[in-house]
Amino acid sequence: MNLDDIQVIWDSQNDRTMYQFDEQAVVSTVQRRGSAITSYVSCFEIAMFWIMLAMAVMLLMEPVVDRKEYYQIPHAVMSVAVAIYIGNRRRLRKKMESQYDDSLLGMLDRSIYQLGYQIELTRAFPWWFLLPMFLGALISFPFVYDSKPIWVWPMVGFGLLIAYVPVRRQIQNNLEPNKVELESLRTKLSQAKEH
Repeated sequence: MNLDDIQVIWDSQNDRTMYQFDEQAVVSTVQRRGSAITSYVSCFEIAMFWIMLAMAVMLLMEPVVDRKEYYQIPHAVMSVAVAIYIGNRRRLRKKMESQYDDSLLGMLDRSIYQLGYQIELTRAFPWWFLLPMFLGALISFPFVYDSKPIWVWPMVGFGLLIAYVPVRRQIQNNLEPNKVELESLRTKLSQAKEH
C-alpha cells in the first residue's frame, strides 16, 4: 500500500467525517516504508564501511608485506578515514532516530529524517567516496605509468562524472519525491489532529 492508497482510504471512509481515517492502515504503511528506508540506509552504510576497510587492507598489502609501492599508503589512509566517517555518521544517525517516539507522527518524522539523511549522504557521495578514489588514482598513476599517457587523466575525470550521474538521478527520481510524499502525509495528519 503506497501513500496514494492511504489517500483513497482517507477520502472514502464510509459513515465517517472527512477527517477520520483507518489509522491502522496508515500505521502499517508508514511502518513498512519506515523499515524499508531503515534497511536501505543501514545496508548502504555497512556496505560502504566494509568496502572502504577492505580497500584499505588491499592497498596496504604491498607496502607492508612486500615493502614496495609505498604510493598506495595515502590512498589506504583516505579509505580508512572514509570508513571512520561513515561509522561515525551511522552512530549519530541511530542516536538521532532513537529520539522519535513510536506514535504515527513519530514514525513519520523518523522516516522523513531518514530520507533527508539518505539524500544528504547520497548527495555527498562524490565527496566522501569518489573523491578519495580519484585522489588515489592521481597519486598512483604517475607511479604505475612511467610515461604518463595523456588519455589517463581525462578517463579518470570521466569515470568520476559517470559515477555521479546515477547518484543524482536516484535523488531526483526516488528519494526527493518519497520525502515530499511523506511530508505531505505528515501535514495532513497534523491538520486532522487539530480538527
